[in-house]
Amino acid sequence: MRDAGTPLGLPTTSARTLRGTWVLYFDGDDVLVVHPGGRLSGSPAEVAAELDRLTARRRLGELDLEAARTIRR
Repeated sequence: MRDAGTPLGLPTTSARTLRGTWVLYFDGDDVLVVHPGGRLSGSPAEVAAELDRLTARRRLGELDLEAARTIRR
């Protein structure tokens, strides 16, 4: 996978749901989460906080909620 032209290695964590795939990559001190609705990047704390907001405001199915929880850990 590539992010803005930068090749990414193997994902650290991934989960598949009916909506699509959730994937976590580490990039130095930052992380990148690719999810069915887009992507999040930044420090682990920033991305964890945004995942919390994402799951709170969106109507996600149980599999997507579990995927987000798994990625957040």
